[in-house]
Formats: sequence, structure tokens, C-alpha cells
Amino acid sequence: MKKRSSASKQIKKYSLIVGLLVFIASFLFGYINLKNIEKGKKTAATYTAQSTVRRINAQLNQYVELSEFLEM
Repeated sequence: MKKRSSASKQIKKYSLIVGLLVFIASFLFGYINLKNIEKGKKTAATYTAQSTVRRINAQLNQYVELSEFLEM
């Protein structure tokens, strides 16, 4: 009977250790995944902002050229 309770305690101990390791690994994976998503969103926002600035500059250059043409 003593062997069974000792084996039962060992199984509980290993189950706790494995469960804890799985929890830590899942937490780390989730954290890394979240950081990658954040980085992707920041990159997309930066690209969108740069694209908008380029379009505005192009439009302003067209207006300047048109106003210089009309001044003549």
C-alpha cells in the first residue's frame, strides 16, 4: 500500500511540474506572438503615414507648379 501512495505522490509531482512548464511555455509563446502582432501593426501604420505624406507632397507640388504657371 505504501508503494502506491508513493507512486501517486510522484505522479502528482510530475503532473504539477509538467503543467507548470506547459503554462510557462504557453505564456511565453503568447507574449512573443503579441509582440510580433504589435510590431506588424506599427510597421503598417508607419508605411501608411509615409505613403500619406508622399501623396500630400505630390499634391502640394502640383498646386505650386500650377500657381507658378498661372502667375506668368
